[in-house]
Amino acid sequence: MKWARKSLHTLLTMFITASVVTLILAFSGGCGGGSTQTKAVGNSTSGGLITASTTFDAYVRRVQKGIEPQAVIPSVKLEDAQKQVGIKAKFSKETLGGKLKSIYAETSASGNPEIDLRYSSSLDIGEEVMKGKPDYAADIAANAEENKKPGVTHIGADYHIVNVAGFEGKAKPPYEFKGYDGKTYKLPPDIYWWDNGIQYSIVPWKLGLTENQLMQVAESMYK
Repeated sequence: MKWARKSLHTLLTMFITASVVTLILAFSGGCGGGSTQTKAVGNSTSGGLITASTTFDAYVRRVQKGIEPQAVIPSVKLEDAQKQVGIKAKFSKETLGGKLKSIYAETSASGNPEIDLRYSSSLDIGEEVMKGKPDYAADIAANAEENKKPGVTHIGADYHIVNVAGFEGKAKPPYEFKGYDGKTYKLPPDIYWWDNGIQYSIVPWKLGLTENQLMQVAESMYK
């Protein structure tokens, strides 16, 4: 089944707010909807077992190598994305030196319409239409419980509440986890916040960025 392009931030949302074994989206030819989780196996393609998810393995390996996720659906013009999703896209003034590369109109993992903006600086900015405000405190608590479960070992900082231009959100600095193969893998920071019916997210696919840099990008959307 082809991956009907769920964005990077959507995949990370699924990994962070649920357990690793519930991931159902792939960066390299996975599913674009509900699916039974398949356990990863060591082979010449995957190079070994990282998590209980072949889909997340593909994402992690790309991040370690700094390889941009590939889309299998075409990008669209801004006006078409805004018409399809039903909102006016918000753009950041700070892009960490990157230029807007592509725009996608998609459906989030939660089934909501969403605009996805991808920049050459590895930023993936999502704008998801949501009926209700997310309970970030509850998300953080649930994530902490998931990290206590056996299997993949979480290393480093957890999510914490942040304020983006007066709007509540959650953010995480760069962090690491130890996979089933015993190796430690790094992942970049990310940030989510809710602003009057829209959940914004910034999730880079490149290592080396800081939480503070993402906060600067987020704040610049209101300047």
